[in-house]
Amino acid sequence: MALQLESARFRGDPVLERIRAADSSVYLKDGQSGAPVKAVQYGLIDLDYAKQDEGLTPTDPVVGVGTITRLDGK
Repeated sequence: MALQLESARFRGDPVLERIRAADSSVYLKDGQSGAPVKAVQYGLIDLDYAKQDEGLTPTDPVVGVGTITRLDGK
């Protein structure tokens, strides 16, 4: 039995729910865009893993080089 996502930000998003359920056919990849990416970016900002003033721009919800590089350094 898969655990439910706890955060209201992520709960109900079909992509993030499938990732949480360990569906290996679904993942966020470099260059991907859309609501799940934007939700994760905002979640990272909330947790101080990435800040808007460090170049993460959730208004452009794309997992790009900038996002990956900043997350790799954390």
